[in-house]
Amino acid sequence: METYDKHLKGNKKVALIHVSYDRKDSEGEKWAVKERMTWPTIQGSNREASGAEQFSNSDYIPEYQLIDATGKVVAPEGKEAIAKAVELAAAEDGN
Repeated sequence: METYDKHLKGNKKVALIHVSYDRKDSEGEKWAVKERMTWPTIQGSNREASGAEQFSNSDYIPEYQLIDATGKVVAPEGKEAIAKAVELAAAEDGN
């Protein structure tokens, strides 16, 4: 949350979407509220229909990826994806 709040919150170039892998939608929703996530959540029951399932690369949770508006994976790995998102947000802000 600290990285999001400091670098990404309110940025128009980078947006987060939480894709829940909880077995029950209610569990994913409860976790998102507990973690103070203010971005959209795709619940497990909607992963396949949303197309989000195609971006899962591993069995590890959480998994972070940076995907552009066209669906192209820009940065496929955790810390690399976060760093690239921060870089893009800074470029948008003129920093």
